Amino acid sequence: MRRIVLLLVGLLTVGLTAAPASAAPAHQPAGASPAAYCRSVYEPLTNPVTGLTFDQYVIPVEFSFGGETVVEDFGLSSFQACVSTVASGMTDEGVVPASAITTPAYLAQCDFLEWAGVVTYPYSFYGVYPATKRADCVRILKGVHSGTLPLPEPPPVG
Repeated sequence: MRRIVLLLVGLLTVGLTAAPASAAPAHQPAGASPAAYCRSVYEPLTNPVTGLTFDQYVIPVEFSFGGETVVEDFGLSSFQACVSTVASGMTDEGVVPASAITTPAYLAQCDFLEWAGVVTYPYSFYGVYPATKRADCVRILKGVHSGTLPLPEPPPVG
């Protein structure tokens, strides 16, 4: 089930990759501004589904899917997206809850997905959420990542 969820999310976010379970999240240095933090986390991130690598602002994000909570490295394609998201929700543990990912971050993700040719409108996210413009893309990604829009159940195996 986790593999299917990662596959679905990875296809949409392009920059999502699983962090090792034993890895400690990157903490924001005491007194560091969100901008300084984001400058320190600009690095290559490889998507485990596509195998493509892009330089991005990589932050640890806590996602909950199907009753399971995981912290995964999440790539943001713009500096503004990183700064606004870190400022809006990085915890003392150095993790951002998915619900704190900001609108500028989702706008940057949708822009990136459009630029990469992954999304052209009209588009159906997960085969169930229709989008005709970038605002729909933002609403759907935010809903899925925050858990307010459920992922469709995978088909039965066998």
